[in-house]
Amino acid sequence: MLQAYHNDPDKIIHYLINNKIITVNKKSGEVNSKRWNKPLGCFNSKGYKVCTLHYNKVRIQAKIHRIVWIDSNGIIPKGYVIDHINGIKSDNRISNLRLADSILNSRNRRNYSGINNPSAKINYLIANNIRKEYKKIKSYRKTAKLFNVSATLIAKIVRRELWN
Repeated sequence: MLQAYHNDPDKIIHYLINNKIITVNKKSGEVNSKRWNKPLGCFNSKGYKVCTLHYNKVRIQAKIHRIVWIDSNGIIPKGYVIDHINGIKSDNRISNLRLADSILNSRNRRNYSGINNPSAKINYLIANNIRKEYKKIKSYRKTAKLFNVSATLIAKIVRRELWN
């Protein structure tokens, strides 16, 4: 019975829910197993809460938001994903989840350009300081050396192509 689902994690999740091996609290977005008396899951490197499910010598890693969705709505159709409406990957309440195609899902993605990039060295305050220093120095290369960035970046900031 479950062996037929071996290559389909969503069907395994559905089976485990239907047989009360895992239970879902839709309001809190938490998943519990019959075996453990606490919410399942930890965070993966991309910020999603995941858990490992074991049953009948089959082991799968499942995202909690998919389990919550399957509990409420059934198997997720091919070509669709479950989108966090508010963009917070750890908020797995059913009220925050929706079925989405890749285009709808991509609208919630974080913008990593400019100051929103977690590895950005520049912010608005530094950009303004760069403009002030450039007015004194009058050299992209020397200003870049002062701020430990590229001359191209300095030129874009000075011309207000970045950090207007």
